[in-house]
Amino acid sequence: MKLRRFIICTLLFLPYILSGQTGPAGVGSSTSNILWLRSEDISQSNNTSVSTWADQSGNSNDITQPTSAYQPLYITNQQNGYPVVRFSTDDRLRKTSFSSFPSSAITVFMVNKTADSDDGPFSYASSASNNDFLIFNSANYRIYRGNSIYNTTSVAGNNSAWHIINVSWRGSDGATALWKDGASAYTGTLASGTSITTGGCLAIAGEQDAIDGAYEASQFHDGDFLEILVYNTYLNNAQKVIVANYLAAKYNLSISNDYYAYESTHSHEVAGIGRYDASNTHTAAMSAGILQIENPSSMTTDGEYLLFGHDNGSI
Repeated sequence: MKLRRFIICTLLFLPYILSGQTGPAGVGSSTSNILWLRSEDISQSNNTSVSTWADQSGNSNDITQPTSAYQPLYITNQQNGYPVVRFSTDDRLRKTSFSSFPSSAITVFMVNKTADSDDGPFSYASSASNNDFLIFNSANYRIYRGNSIYNTTSVAGNNSAWHIINVSWRGSDGATALWKDGASAYTGTLASGTSITTGGCLAIAGEQDAIDGAYEASQFHDGDFLEILVYNTYLNNAQKVIVANYLAAKYNLSISNDYYAYESTHSHEVAGIGRYDASNTHTAAMSAGILQIENPSSMTTDGEYLLFGHDNGSI
């Protein structure tokens, strides 16, 4: 009877629910989440070359590599049963003529394992700048906005362990932040009053010194990726915590600000609402296109979250 009631409610409210927060972890939608890459969506044999990594955001921003010599490998069963996309020297996947790339604000999540340094895991080059938006050097992350404008964060992620790296930038005030494994690790300001030029090329694991060109072998990224998310907004701190919990539950990773205790049984499509502080809240979220939670009657305590996921069983 409970299942029947749930299905009836879902059907009755379906037209309304579909307009809600349907992005990763119930944060954002296809309007704000412009790129969503998941390794499990690649369907091919182990240790084969990847020519296309399909975008799951609903925006068809697939990243590709037509040259076989530059294609990374698909490796099965690497972390909590999930496959990875493995990059080594000269490998890169890219999206050219990226007309919907964020301009006024951006938030990037990467679930990545590497031992590399002086590398470019995430490189966006445009007609305005080869380093229009660049995350560089896993041994001491630098965030570039423009050719020579960057911040050094003194945050490392190159110890051959899995990390959730989250970088945000906002043009209006230059707000810049890097989070590592669910917690703030660096904040600063960078290139205030500027914007990113759209229509350029996004390269994963290859640092560009020209639009989809002038790749330097010494600056390629050697490492594994499980998931990559790109938003065209500056996510608030509550949203960053919720997305980190979604990723940590899915891939069985340890994080700070861990508010979910059902990873062993219900690790799939974790979503949630919550409050980081009075200025950083998230009040509506959907999981699996089925269950949406919104409009809490009271959410007045910092660190208060409601997270929910499923066991990947049949509805």
